[in-house]
Amino acid sequence: MNGRRKLGWILGAAGAAMISGAVLVGPGTASATVNPATYGGNVDFCSQVGYPSSIQYNGSITSGVYDAGGMFTATVANPYVTISGVAPGVVFQDVVVKGGPGYNVYNPPVANMQPPPNPGGNLGLSHWFACYTYTQPTTTT
Repeated sequence: MNGRRKLGWILGAAGAAMISGAVLVGPGTASATVNPATYGGNVDFCSQVGYPSSIQYNGSITSGVYDAGGMFTATVANPYVTISGVAPGVVFQDVVVKGGPGYNVYNPPVANMQPPPNPGGNLGLSHWFACYTYTQPTTTT
């Protein structure tokens, strides 16, 4: 498959995922990448994934529903993380989901984000965090 055709296939697959309704994002979302991008090693801070000015939300790994200060809701069913209820003015740069010897970076966030499998092929959520910005929406009267 030549490079142009491969890119078209990748973009088509990403578009199909967006059309399917699996993408949960806020208004004005930062530019998207093909989800997920997988990296080896460990990461703990937004600055390590290229967003030193972002607000960082460190998520729980315990299954449940968590309010991120009114900015969004995170639902964790370990090892899966889903973000929903995104407030107007929130723009995600990345959501990082760490497990095993690496981490997955999602942009935009999607339903059931997960870490990469460990060497045994199992999924185990070590930690996760979201990098985002917030701009107070303007209101008119």
